[in-house]
Amino acid sequence: MGLLLRLAWRNIWRNRRRTLITVGAMGFGLAFCMGMVAFLDGFVTEMFRAMVTESVGHVQIHQRDYPAQRVAHNAIADSQELLQQLAASPAVAKVAPRVYGATLLGASETSAGALIVGVDPRREASLNDLDQKIIRGRSLGPRPQGEIVVGHLLAKKLKVDV
Repeated sequence: MGLLLRLAWRNIWRNRRRTLITVGAMGFGLAFCMGMVAFLDGFVTEMFRAMVTESVGHVQIHQRDYPAQRVAHNAIADSQELLQQLAASPAVAKVAPRVYGATLLGASETSAGALIVGVDPRREASLNDLDQKIIRGRSLGPRPQGEIVVGHLLAKKLKVDV
C-alpha cells in the first residue's frame, strides 16, 4: 500500500499546472455548490414563513369538496360554531375565517383579474401584520362595508388611488 501511495503522490505532482487547475476547479465547484445550498435553504425558509404567516397558516379546514372544486360557495356549515370551538381549544393559538374567490375588478378605464380574500378584520389582525404594510389609506375597519384593501401592483394596473 505504501508503494502505491508514493507512486500516486509523485504522479499528482508530475504535472503541477494540471493538478493546480483541477484542484482549483474542484474548490470553485464546491464553493459554488455550498453557496447555492445556503441560498436555496434561505429561500425555502422565507417562502415557508411567508406562506404560513401571511397566507395559509399552519392548518386549514375546508368543506370536503372545496380543495377539488375551488367553489367559493362550498362553505363549512355552522362555521361560527366551529370557530368558537377552535378558539376555545388550548391547542389552538389563533384562528380566523377566510373565504377565497377569483374575480374581475374594474376601474373607470381598466380591469384586471384578482384573488379576493374575505376576512374577519379583528381576527385577521391577530394573525399577521398586513395592516402595518399598508402604504396609503388604512386597514379594514371592524365592520367593513364596501371597503377593500388592494395591493400596490394591482392598484397601479387599475390606475386607482385611495
